[in-house]
Amino acid sequence: MRERTGQISENKKNGLWTARVCYKNLNGKRTAIQQTAENKSDARKILKQLLEKLENGGHEGIDAEKLTFNDLADYYEKHYAKPAKFIDDRKVEGLRDYKHVIGFIKQFRLYFGKMKIKRISYEEILSFRSYRSTIPTHYKKTRNIATMNRELSCLRRVFNIAIRQGWILRNPVNMGESLIDRSAERRRERILSLAEEKCLLDACTDKRQHIRPLIICLLDTGARRGETFKLKFSDLDFQNRLITYMRISS
Repeated sequence: MRERTGQISENKKNGLWTARVCYKNLNGKRTAIQQTAENKSDARKILKQLLEKLENGGHEGIDAEKLTFNDLADYYEKHYAKPAKFIDDRKVEGLRDYKHVIGFIKQFRLYFGKMKIKRISYEEILSFRSYRSTIPTHYKKTRNIATMNRELSCLRRVFNIAIRQGWILRNPVNMGESLIDRSAERRRERILSLAEEKCLLDACTDKRQHIRPLIICLLDTGARRGETFKLKFSDLDFQNRLITYMRISS
């Protein structure tokens, strides 16, 4: 392994010295860490300390201090936010709700982007929830609790990855009263009985005959109307009699 040497230099304008070491960060990008000192002797001592930390694996600790949410989001998108891969109808990797997660990450970046991940507190998460609740959906409707729960669940997963990597000790989403309230979500209406289903399908005659296949699809899958209208031909597997929906997991 090539030995790091680093460098020290003097700022002629203010007389201060700088100790600087270049290395590759957690995302594989070339970066540098530097600290200032009042004289050449102190700069040499600081340089030695930095080199010892880096050579002993301390670059992760150094990076953790510098990592922003954008860095964390880059790592999450690279290693976790991937389309679902199936083998024998079983998901072996990736996310079923890949497209929704990418949308969530985009919103997280806009709010937390340049914040250091070690400085993001529960209060910051609370402020984010309050802010997002004021932003209407792309359907120009008020953002409901269920939608906020999904966004915050995704945000919690992202911070859990940071914990797993040793970049933070605790998840800020979990450091106060629960921000993900499933009990407050709108209760689903009961399902139709078989007799009610029959009456509904029997009514699909004459001018309503064309909606009968749609009603059967909705009854058998439990999908929302909007989800069904967005289906593409590639989502239909006639051979195995399967329909693939892009759902948001909880």
